[in-house]
Amino acid sequence: MSRVELPCEVKKLFEARSQLADRFNSDLIRELPFPFDGKLVGDIGKWIATDRFGVQFEDSTNDGILDGTTLQVRATVSGKQASFRYRTPDKRPAKLLVFEINEVGTAANVVFHGSFAKATSSLYQKWDCEHVKITTPQSLSIAELYRISEEK
Repeated sequence: MSRVELPCEVKKLFEARSQLADRFNSDLIRELPFPFDGKLVGDIGKWIATDRFGVQFEDSTNDGILDGTTLQVRATVSGKQASFRYRTPDKRPAKLLVFEINEVGTAANVVFHGSFAKATSSLYQKWDCEHVKITTPQSLSIAELYRISEEK
């Protein structure tokens, strides 16, 4: 596993998120979920992939290209899981790169950097055998991705 230090601007985003969560979780609104995962975290993941790995993106909605190979980037702050949507075989990238960003926005760990098919095979087994509808997103735990990344 490798660690990537993030620029101070990312830390400021995390501090602002924490301040907003504190403001919204007043006596009137207790335990309001205020997740940070989503498009912003995905964009930070893409920035890391571009800055540290040289991944190239045509736009923010497409997979990247690294060494002539398609690559999907996933990032999470929760440290619990990475989510995936079904893709037809011709739309699946060759590689997958998953980051786990720490909760204060100062660093990210590379959770998985390898074969997309290897990492997501259990998900596609569920979708392909119709145990789960293809319209239902599926997740892999960060612990499972770490385990898969250590397999030979």
